[in-house]
Amino acid sequence: MKQVVVDSSVFLSSLIPEDVFHTQSLDFFLFLERKKVPILIPILVLMEVMQVGYKRTKDPELLRSWMLTFTRLSEVRGLRILPLESMFFANFLKFHTSFPLETSDAIISVTAAMENLPLVSWDKQLVKASRPLVEAHTPAEFLALHRKRD
Repeated sequence: MKQVVVDSSVFLSSLIPEDVFHTQSLDFFLFLERKKVPILIPILVLMEVMQVGYKRTKDPELLRSWMLTFTRLSEVRGLRILPLESMFFANFLKFHTSFPLETSDAIISVTAAMENLPLVSWDKQLVKASRPLVEAHTPAEFLALHRKRD
């Protein structure tokens, strides 16, 4: 597996211990780390993590530590952050009508479609809407599928 696109829902679940998917999200990221699978995300995912994270925690110090985590991931573990720029927009126009989603979710789906990569999200609507054009799974489905292959 060359790379995987990961939605903000998976990052948030891994960062917030009280989240119902916390343990499964950590397990997913540990699997990617063990298999040395790089992660690709549009910059929008970081924005969502910071915004939703602040709304849930109201803790600016915690958010600073999350940003340090993302910085470390991008420097050491192969997190690639895709900027949203005019070239991305040109590619977005090729795919966006295939995904009946809100703009932020469409951007994540289009990222996976543009790069021909699997998409992983806890958002079942995003997963379902993305499947006609990309391989899309929840983290639990992804792990079940790829652990079978090992």
